[in-house]
Amino acid sequence: MRPENPATAKEIRETVAAVYRAESRAVLATLHPLGLTRYGPEQVDFLRYRPVLDNRRLKEVLGYTPRRTSREVFDFYCRTHGLGAGKP
Repeated sequence: MRPENPATAKEIRETVAAVYRAESRAVLATLHPLGLTRYGPEQVDFLRYRPVLDNRRLKEVLGYTPRRTSREVFDFYCRTHGLGAGKP
């Protein structure tokens, strides 16, 4: 998977690897029936495009303004899950 912002992975000290759609589908199609993954090949796009941190359309189309920015929520998640600077 190629993240839109590899710096995010670096912040939480995770590695980033390019995993392509066709190969992902094949691997999941093999592993899912064996019970080695909870994700099936139909979920490749969900896995490729999460997490989605851009809420621009939510604001522009629906007129909703979240109380916290995406950055604030990401930082909160990292703090509460021991990621980033708090990760050993």
